[in-house]
Amino acid sequence: MSTSAGHPFPTICLEGVMRFPHGETRSYADEASAIGKPTAHRAVANANRANQLAIIVPCHRIVGRSGELGGYAGRIHRKKWLIEHENSTLLI
Repeated sequence: MSTSAGHPFPTICLEGVMRFPHGETRSYADEASAIGKPTAHRAVANANRANQLAIIVPCHRIVGRSGELGGYAGRIHRKKWLIEHENSTLLI
């Protein structure tokens, strides 16, 4: 799947995730809407699942619509820790 701009869909998804503010999470559906593909939440999930640069592309910030953590290649306990760590280090 690609977009009209010619960029591969997974690249667009991961670029969108990189724009998330530190400590913020969004659902797969929110991210699909943000990139202009509101019905592509499963494709967004697949693109994040294929992320090979988890240290640079913070795909742990994508959660399910109801707030459940969903899947994470680094295991759910690490995803939970990363989200909690980011929230604890926010400057207010």
